[in-house]
Amino acid sequence: MQKLIKKLCLFFLLFSAMISVGMLATEAATYNYDFWKNVVPSSEGLSYKDTYYGKDIPYGGSEQEPWSGTQKDGTAYSTLNSVWVRKESVSMPFVSWDVNQWKFKSGNDYTSLGLHETLKTKEVIRPQTSVTVIIPNGVPDLHRVQADAKNELEDFVEAEFGSLDTYPEIIQDFIQTIVNQTNAEFLVAEEIDDLVNILLATKKILIAAKPIANQKPETLDGIKTSAKAAVNDYATAYNYTPEKQAEINGYVSEANAKIDASNEILDIVNSYDELKDLVNQVFILQDVVAKDLFISEYANGTGTDRYLEIYNGTKNPIDLSIYGIRVFPSAVSGLLTDATVIPLSGTLDPNKTFVIAHEDASAEIKAKADLLSAGACAFDGNDAIALVKKNTVNNKWGIIDLFGTTVNTGPLNSWLSEDAISYEDFKVYGDKIYLLDARHLYKETVIINEMPVEVQGRSRIFLINSQMKWEKVYDEFVITDYVKAKLDAFYRFSTPLDEITPAQVKSNDLMIKAPYVPYSKDSSKAAIYLYSAEGLAVTEKHIYVADTKHSRVVKINKNTLEVEEVFLTPDDPTFFQYDGSETLAETLRTVYRPSKIVVNNTERLYVIARGVYEGIMEYSPTGTFNRFMGKNEVVANPLKLFWAKVFSEIQLASIALDLPPEFTNITIDKDGFLYTTSKPDPDDPTASKMIKMINTNGKDVLKRNGYVSPDGDARYVAASSVKNAILGPTIFSAITVNDIGNYTAVDSKRGRLFTYDSEGNLLYISGEKGELSNSINDPVAVNYFLTTNLDGNETELVLVLDRGSKSIISFATTTFGELINKATKLYLENDVIGAEQYWREVIKMNSNYELGYIGIGKSLLRRGEFKEAMEYFKLGHSSTYYSKAFQQYRDNYLKENFDWIMSGILLGCFVIIALVYFVRLRKGYKPEEEEGGVND
Repeated sequence: MQKLIKKLCLFFLLFSAMISVGMLATEAATYNYDFWKNVVPSSEGLSYKDTYYGKDIPYGGSEQEPWSGTQKDGTAYSTLNSVWVRKESVSMPFVSWDVNQWKFKSGNDYTSLGLHETLKTKEVIRPQTSVTVIIPNGVPDLHRVQADAKNELEDFVEAEFGSLDTYPEIIQDFIQTIVNQTNAEFLVAEEIDDLVNILLATKKILIAAKPIANQKPETLDGIKTSAKAAVNDYATAYNYTPEKQAEINGYVSEANAKIDASNEILDIVNSYDELKDLVNQVFILQDVVAKDLFISEYANGTGTDRYLEIYNGTKNPIDLSIYGIRVFPSAVSGLLTDATVIPLSGTLDPNKTFVIAHEDASAEIKAKADLLSAGACAFDGNDAIALVKKNTVNNKWGIIDLFGTTVNTGPLNSWLSEDAISYEDFKVYGDKIYLLDARHLYKETVIINEMPVEVQGRSRIFLINSQMKWEKVYDEFVITDYVKAKLDAFYRFSTPLDEITPAQVKSNDLMIKAPYVPYSKDSSKAAIYLYSAEGLAVTEKHIYVADTKHSRVVKINKNTLEVEEVFLTPDDPTFFQYDGSETLAETLRTVYRPSKIVVNNTERLYVIARGVYEGIMEYSPTGTFNRFMGKNEVVANPLKLFWAKVFSEIQLASIALDLPPEFTNITIDKDGFLYTTSKPDPDDPTASKMIKMINTNGKDVLKRNGYVSPDGDARYVAASSVKNAILGPTIFSAITVNDIGNYTAVDSKRGRLFTYDSEGNLLYISGEKGELSNSINDPVAVNYFLTTNLDGNETELVLVLDRGSKSIISFATTTFGELINKATKLYLENDVIGAEQYWREVIKMNSNYELGYIGIGKSLLRRGEFKEAMEYFKLGHSSTYYSKAFQQYRDNYLKENFDWIMSGILLGCFVIIALVYFVRLRKGYKPEEEEGGVND
């Protein structure tokens, strides 16, 4: 009996405990989080702010021979008795001769003089060529997306049209029909992408309908009239060249014909929308505001009847004192110097011309001249004429426009030469920006020991202030005696400074090439040029440059611009050594090509080099190579492992080696942790660990606590039959980290910025590829930049260096992103409760932002509101914190109700014992019989 009672009591105790927490335990056990692993937020935390184009850099390059020939195109266009007029004022200035840019007139026809005074330009706002959808990707299921899409469409209609009651009934019915049809399509969509495309198409139709609807037409004929008016307005909104305008007029005629033939409002709207697309394509191909002055007319008449016309197609008055004319007669070449350039003077207002005429020209020409100069008009039909501009920083001239051609296939010494600019890296230090222009293909002539030498790839560094104004240009650096001796010893170079030859300067073989040259301002000193440099690092006192093609990193004093240290090829079997023991052709070793660099607080240098798979290289402050660290691991390929066991050694030798992914970029935080980006491993189906945070031991310590790992796109298309589809995982090309541990990595494949916090949570995604000024097409570097607003508050910008557009693209934090940043900062400062107010604002703006719910849940957890915290963690799909809140809630529940629970348990035990005893008594149970009785 006693054993039975004990078993019953134990059973009741366990049963009571299970009842106490049963509901909670059941919820925790059955809640499935695996579904949410690929959910990502899409609300933009950054918005485009501005683009700063490299072609606006005030630099003309070094003195050089721009060309050595002047024949126009073989047909002697520019002969005597001819006038040439620039056809159009778009995409100016030009940097090469193109006969198609000019209209040729034979004879002394001077009636076009001053033609461009009537060619007016206006400030251009590029027409809208696309619409966007703000449906978050981070949504739990298709049904919720359908609801979000429906709400967004309603908001869009209200924002574009306001109250529909103010429109005629025919317009109201049309818009409502479009909305109803779209909502019906939402319901049958099977994929989220289908919903997005449906909404995009509808928005585009409604945008096209708006200018028609705004005219309040009440009949179908009235709608046709309104549509034709909208067509005309759109086609004439901007100035176009005659050729472009003729093309647009053809599109207008086609659109009007379609409108007349249409009996449905939707067909009319689509006709107008098609016209917009066609006009936009014409618009995109031209920029009706010139970037600088250009030569608008050239006349070479009888005798000295010659003149040049310069046109200001910009929006601002231009000071002519830094402009001039350089004539290159016949086949005689020459340098751009103060002695060879005829200077201009005065101020040229927007949309006005400046005429330079020969001092002995006819009275008709001289009457319209602003400057009389025989030298500027000393051309006779087979000469080239250049409009040049002086760089006020280094006082050197550069060509901005020309009339004539060149037999020199190398790039011109031009401000806008596509080959003259090749941005590779930039760094922010304080309120300054240091920009590295590698100029890989740029050729120029320098003087070495009184001999001209054409060099290619001479890199330069621009110093830019917080207003994005260019202050200084550095392209030559004196070296100290210590560095000279170090270079002499390493390369076994013994040629005296004043005997260095052009061949030694131009050689691509570093065993022959002069490691330095005479300084241009003092030939008794040695100096260096940078050769196709790719990496930059800046500290308080120094600038470090990865002088890539020279196989070295140089340390430059900011104040003196002297090279104080040089970091040469590591003494390691990985690299080819310049000790004369073997030639490069005899070895398979890697030539040291440093690409990206960072420096820590103790001045240790960390280098990523091309073709190096052993890891990141670490140098001591004195230039000694210490070690490799942080090597990427190889992902095993099962198929290759199988064949490795089957193939012979000869067969194995023919198989490509399994190499780890290459590093693509590197940065460093204030605590000395290295952040790196790598290419995805082709053998890794998950494309993981492309971002790493490496400590001093070379270990990856990056936290990956988010619902997706910090590797860019969680989902991507791996294969597609669609032409030009972007396939495969993200490829990060650069990364930057701010003081609170947030880091932003830029994706070169799709042109997007991924921002994460220090825990690895994805905060927001911004940017895209395209043809607009804010498009990210070939990003090579990214940096945070603090700037001060007009109200005195600091704002954190994200600057992206785009090699393709040769520009720095500035992104400012949106209100949404600012709220996230504030909440994240407070959380890192352990003010979890203070962050709650910002997280609540975040989820008001994006109800599907899971991290906001998690942040609120953490605050509630800190305050002891465990049950409420569980609800927010559930909405945020955080199984980890949900379990923590559940444990606290369970423990707290048991603690608060312990007396009642134990009383109930004891009472239950007593009741069970009493009931059992009572039942046994009813059946005639006698205790003494169970114990053997008194007579035994």
